Amino acid sequence: MKTFLAMLMVLIVSGDDKVVINGSIEDRVILPCPCPNRNLAEVLAWQMEEPNKEKVLVHHGNHSNYSDKYKNRAQLFQNGDKYNCSLLLTNITADDQGKYRCSFTHENMYNALFVHLNVSANFNLCQKTTNQVNDSLNRTECEVEGRYRDTEILWYLDQQLLTNSTTTKIIHNYTSKAAGSHTFTSEIITELTGKPICKVKAKGVPAVISELCPPEPWVRQPDNEMSCYRAYFKLIPIALVIGVSLVLLYRWKHSQGLRRHRQVKTNPFLP
Repeated sequence: MKTFLAMLMVLIVSGDDKVVINGSIEDRVILPCPCPNRNLAEVLAWQMEEPNKEKVLVHHGNHSNYSDKYKNRAQLFQNGDKYNCSLLLTNITADDQGKYRCSFTHENMYNALFVHLNVSANFNLCQKTTNQVNDSLNRTECEVEGRYRDTEILWYLDQQLLTNSTTTKIIHNYTSKAAGSHTFTSEIITELTGKPICKVKAKGVPAVISELCPPEPWVRQPDNEMSCYRAYFKLIPIALVIGVSLVLLYRWKHSQGLRRHRQVKTNPFLP
């Protein structure tokens, strides 16, 4: 009976509380796993449980063995604190999303803590103003920038998904920028009435959208308006010359008047 109870104690799994960690593509996250007074002589292990079972690392003594998928991206905190079994994941991907298990031994009892990692993708979205192509066609453009490649732009009108048809034409383009940034553009030309709305779909992860449009570029004024501005600019120096001339003329006449006044006062023959 005592032997049975001892075996039962060894098989007890603790840590039913659900811990959820949220992260973004290419960010770093910490999967917490406090392990106070763990048995340092026993193995410490991290493993992905869902959606697929996959070893992350096995730590024994002072040595950690990482799987190829997590090598150079995962790091334990064991060097600083033997009783902190948390895991640092860097440059996270969509495949890192899932349920993880941290397992260790405490007083001859097996302990397991579970952490759920949610991964999202951040995007900047800019939908430009709808322009009228002709009496029956309207064109709308959408530009999306983010760091997740498996992404597409979808168009909706009145919550209905739009696709290429006899009344609608959709054109998609993609460019890759420096430092891992991706730009997706889409243009829709349609005969349908109403304003189409563009949305972002990221494969396997939720998309976090920030609607941000860059400032509109400076547009050159039409020639007729520019000619008016040029005429105004030509009149400015002419007006300045006329103004200065009038001031000088006024001062000259004023000085002549003062001179005649002095001559009248100093002439002894005048009554």
